[in-house]
Amino acid sequence: QIQPRQGSCSDTMLQLILRLEKSIKCENLKEVRRKKNIEERREKGKRTRIRGRE
Repeated sequence: QIQPRQGSCSDTMLQLILRLEKSIKCENLKEVRRKKNIEERREKGKRTRIRGRE
């Protein structure tokens, strides 16, 4: 009933999936940071424009 091969195979798959998830999270973090930076720049631009009008 117990198949060590299957167990080890699923373990390696789990490790691969975990690695993928980690790399995906890293990519997502980079994207989020980039978007935040872009939004912050836009906000700063709006603020300077408003200040210029006043």
